[in-house]
Amino acid sequence: ASYLGLVLGQLILVVHPQLGPELLMLVAMCFALCLVPVAMTRRIHPAPLRPAPMEPKFFIKRVPQSLSTVLGSGLIVGSFYGLAPLYASSQGLSTEQIGLFMGCCIFAGLLVQWPLGWLSDRYDRAVLIRSVAIGLALASVPLALLPSVPLEVLFSIGFVISLLQFCLYPLAVAFSNDHVESERRVSLTAMLLVTYGVGACIGPLAAGVLMKVLGAQMLYAFFAFFALVLVWRIRPKAVTGLHQVQDAPLGHVAMPAAGSPLSAALDPRVDEQTVQEVMQAPVAAEDTEDDQKAEPVAEARAEDEVSKSV
Repeated sequence: ASYLGLVLGQLILVVHPQLGPELLMLVAMCFALCLVPVAMTRRIHPAPLRPAPMEPKFFIKRVPQSLSTVLGSGLIVGSFYGLAPLYASSQGLSTEQIGLFMGCCIFAGLLVQWPLGWLSDRYDRAVLIRSVAIGLALASVPLALLPSVPLEVLFSIGFVISLLQFCLYPLAVAFSNDHVESERRVSLTAMLLVTYGVGACIGPLAAGVLMKVLGAQMLYAFFAFFALVLVWRIRPKAVTGLHQVQDAPLGHVAMPAAGSPLSAALDPRVDEQTVQEVMQAPVAAEDTEDDQKAEPVAEARAEDEVSKSV
């Protein structure tokens, strides 16, 4: 649903390329209409998750390669969303063509999830991450070296690059869940989201400076560089399996490289009882405090009743 929404959002530019306030009004209407099914449902809404400790030191030690992959994914995908339209514009594409280019690339991210899930459940995920990074680096080289490319080449290579770049985040999430106990997976989700967010903040800033100084093709040079960093950083032989959970590899879950803290509640790998404990722990603590405060009051009332009866 997320990928389809992203694709349709880009294709709106094909129908309405003027970039006037009408597009902003359309987006606002979509956000407002999203509230309608939520307001009309009779089902009980799930309680929002309470904050869980992220334990960064623990996860950096336990799943360092997964965190490196998520950070790299944030750098690459964040730069893609922010700067790929600018790159396409520098290639002489019109507004309609930019919308088609972005929609084509994001649609690649949707298509790849099914074969990626099949591979992820059958082969070593560290090997898959490294293989994807090698492919991403190689696919980015032509666009990184050529200041101008034909339209057909741009769409074709952009599609292949997107097939690979949208594999990194879901593979890293699955790989990290294989090595973290179920009671820590809510905290793991928070840590992954923060790590991705850091990369998505830094990536467009750094890539934007490179594009301004050295040319628009530096966007894909940026992709190639950090893909090579992942090739160097991800070492399948370094995975000892010491902390691998008993049911690993856990079933692959296709996840777009963006989300909210509530994504932990939607991830079937997170144990439902663990989620409930995280949600109810602060409530239970508040109830205990209230009971402790109520005890002296109850004792005082009991003493008053005794004195009155005497």
